[in-house]
Amino acid sequence: MRVRSFLAVALVVVGCRGKAKKEEATVVPAPVVSVAAKPDPVTLVLEAPTLVKAIRAAKPLLVDSSNKDSDGSVAILGWMLLHGQWTDVGVAEDETNYAMVQKDPESEGRGDREGQNW
Repeated sequence: MRVRSFLAVALVVVGCRGKAKKEEATVVPAPVVSVAAKPDPVTLVLEAPTLVKAIRAAKPLLVDSSNKDSDGSVAILGWMLLHGQWTDVGVAEDETNYAMVQKDPESEGRGDREGQNW
């Protein structure tokens, strides 16, 4: 009788262990939702493929102030140091002169190069 009781208890214990393993919940990791951070404007300028695109990206950062360089002009300088070539800024003949700038300083020389409105 003792042997039968022992076997019955052993079967119940072994059976419970098997059920416990089968009934264990599988843990599924929650999906990672990545919120894309808005790129830094200076990074957009530095990663621009051309000077025109760099200037367009820097436009919101360009500020006309005295005694301080704007973040946009510093970013364009950084782009020129990394990617600039003489063909980006060199011209065959002068596009403007001192007299034209003095006559109309707001329109002459501000973001206009050979009809390109940057």
